[in-house]
Amino acid sequence: MPSPVDPPSACRFHTRCPWATEICSEEEPPLAEYSSGQAAACHHPRNVDQGQISRTEVAPDSPESASERLPGAEPTAAATR
Repeated sequence: MPSPVDPPSACRFHTRCPWATEICSEEEPPLAEYSSGQAAACHHPRNVDQGQISRTEVAPDSPESASERLPGAEPTAAATR
């Protein structure tokens, strides 16, 4: 488990996430709002479909430190297996 005082750079979960890819260790994901009303800060969100991903937008309260790259800019981990 990473230290909560000194979390990993980029996505804080990339060291223990089974779906993490290279982008996860390079860029902090933005908080994204989906048409379903869900929000997630993940490069590879699991509970939304491809249509929702294509219509997503960066949430206004996304951290300034996060990248602007939304899901779908890179193939998902499942697609590369």
